[in-house]
Amino acid sequence: MNIFIPVLFICANLQCEFQQSNTYFFRVDECVAAIDAQSNFIITAARVNGIEVNLRATCVTVNIKPFI
Repeated sequence: MNIFIPVLFICANLQCEFQQSNTYFFRVDECVAAIDAQSNFIITAARVNGIEVNLRATCVTVNIKPFI
């Protein structure tokens, strides 16, 4: 079974951060939607504050093997 974890890499004002969601998803399209929502929020907040942001995001796939 695969789970998908949204991960964002954000650089602003020469400082870079890594964000991982506390939530994971069972479908990649749900993960992508979560990334889009968070990315739009970050970009909008940066624009309002006059900050230039470089943002990259991905859904990390984790294969979970069932316990037998």
